Amino acid sequence: DGRPRWSELWEGLPYIIRRPAGRQHVRLINGPNARPYIIGKTERNWTWRQFKPYPAEIRFTPAELTFAEPYRGRVMIEPSVKAIGHDNKAWIPARWNQVAYAIVDDLNQPLVQCGAVHTDRLPAVDWVQTPTFRHALAVLSVAKAFVGTEGGLMHGAAAVGTPAVILWSE
Repeated sequence: DGRPRWSELWEGLPYIIRRPAGRQHVRLINGPNARPYIIGKTERNWTWRQFKPYPAEIRFTPAELTFAEPYRGRVMIEPSVKAIGHDNKAWIPARWNQVAYAIVDDLNQPLVQCGAVHTDRLPAVDWVQTPTFRHALAVLSVAKAFVGTEGGLMHGAAAVGTPAVILWSE
């Protein structure tokens, strides 16, 4: 739409620059309003084309990797979904507690949950307040696995090569 766009996830990638010389913006091939896997949309239907996505690349800073290192080998868990319009992705909290206890008690795997101050926290899980989404992804990059909902951390798991189990609704 002619507006500049930048994401903190692009930091450190030499092939994505904030403002190329002589141009006001970089053209995105896949982003909001530019999704190559959609052929068309109407009010009632979306039409999809065959599309093979490739995981994103993320390059962490030494400080981000140092932040993540204490959580190496744990399983990251995150039950939260966006507050508006994502109820179909939300699982009942009691079920998340059962999953957390099963991973810790039955599988003997330590858990970690990352997020901002206001994130709902699970019992039996080590909490890590992450100053940025990149810090959460750095922790995810050293995790053994991810258990969560469809969303940013699921895509982050693909980008950093961490196996994921995604749970949907009821």
